[in-house]
This record gives sequence, structure tokens and C-alpha cells, in this order.
Amino acid sequence: MPTIEHIERNYMKKHYKSCLFVITLLTALYLTACSTATDADTYTAETEISVSDTLIGTANNTSKITEGEEKILRQYSSYLFEKSQTDELFHAIKTDTADDPGLASIIAFCDIDLDNVPELFAGYHNMRGYCYYSVYGSNGIIADEISCGMCNEFLLVGNACYSNTHDPADKAHHWLQISDAMPKIMVQDCDDNTTFNVTVTSDKGNYTQNGITLEEADNIFKQVFGVTYTELKGSSDNYVKCSLGHLEVPDPENYTEEDIYDCLLGLLQEYENQEQE
Repeated sequence: MPTIEHIERNYMKKHYKSCLFVITLLTALYLTACSTATDADTYTAETEISVSDTLIGTANNTSKITEGEEKILRQYSSYLFEKSQTDELFHAIKTDTADDPGLASIIAFCDIDLDNVPELFAGYHNMRGYCYYSVYGSNGIIADEISCGMCNEFLLVGNACYSNTHDPADKAHHWLQISDAMPKIMVQDCDDNTTFNVTVTSDKGNYTQNGITLEEADNIFKQVFGVTYTELKGSSDNYVKCSLGHLEVPDPENYTEEDIYDCLLGLLQEYENQEQE
């Protein structure tokens, strides 16, 4: 293809005015082409994403997460979407709503098996503070409709975490080990304050022993939980890391798994930021 300089020389030999016209025309075309190329280069630079990174972006939030986090958030989003469609007591609320979200649509991340991958809790609580959760892990649902305390108050004792709820009416403490088996022990103080009634509920069966000593109660806890009643009572401030919120979406009447994903992403970031504080 002849260069601009070659074209210029040929036309100058013939007609100066024609040359000037052609040069002007070619210059305009050249500048237009440069402008288009610059726009294309700019667009490519702004939208290019490294293959090694996973970039998750929302209207108000952009964050890099690992492939493992991406995968489990997608799984959890699917679980929550199904729960919200089938559980009439669990429903989404509008993002940044001015209304008190109340007792429903509670979601939380909490690592109950201490493998550095948080499990997902989803449910609601009643006016007395008792919670009813579905618990999800990377392989699906771990437990459905467990009754326990708020998961931001789970205690870490030994190699497991526990929920403790108190019923002042009958002076009973309900201890639940948050695990695959979910064994539960209810301890009721007797009137003399030195003996106890203990009821164990587990996959191995249920049994009750009344009027036993603290030492006997400790032995029962040790057999079921691996830690004693005395140890549990002495761990009142050793909380498991947890991020707690609500299922918030832009439009509660019409939302998708992607909306749930965005909500969970923010909750996961809150969970992970606790390690940096």
C-alpha cells in the first residue's frame, strides 16, 4: 500500500490543489482511525481480568475472592434461595430498609467444625431469643431446624463449639454441641443447689438422671461432649468468630440467586475482616 508521503509526491507533480485536498482528506481519515483504535485499546485495558484472579463486582462492592470461596458462596446461594421459596417464616427483606427486620431472615457465617471454612446458618428466632436454624456446609445441609441460642454467642471449648440457652422458669440450662450429631444436654438445678437433674438427647438415645452430684454431671458431659459441665460454665467469654446479618435483596418480591450471592459476599467479607481487627 502506498504511503502518505508517496501519495503526496505523486499528486504534487500533477496538481497542487488536488494534492492539498487529498492530503487533507487522508489526514482526517487517519485521525479518525487513530481515535477509534485508542477507544478500543482503552476499553480492552479497563475490562481485562487476569485469569488467575476471580473478580466479583456489584454496584456497591468489588472484591477479590478465591475459587474455593466463589464455589461455596454459589452453593450457599442455591441453598438459601430454595429455603426462601419453601419456608414461609424465612423471607428476604429489602436492602438498607429503614424497617426493623425483626425475628426473620437471619443469616450467619460461623465455622463450627474449625476447618477455616465457615458454615452457613439461616433461620429466625422467637421473642425469648431462642433460634431455629438450618445449617449448611459445603456438602449440603448439616442440620435442619435446630433450636439453640444466637450463633454469635456460640462458645469454643476444646475442639467444638456449643450453644447455651437458659430457661429461668425451671432453672434449666440447655447445652447443644454444634456438630454433625448435635447432641444436647439439659441441666436443671435442684432446690438444694448441690444436685442436678440431667437429660441427654443424642443419636444414641435419650435418658435422664435426677438428683446427681456435680461430679456425676461432669462425667456425663465428658462422655457425651468430651468436656465437663464445669469447663463449659467457665468458658462464658470464649466466643466463636461469627458474622451475623439478614437476607437483604434489592427487591424482596422478585430476586434471584445472584442477589442472594451479593448479600452473602458482604457477610463473608465481614466475617474475614474480623481476623484483621
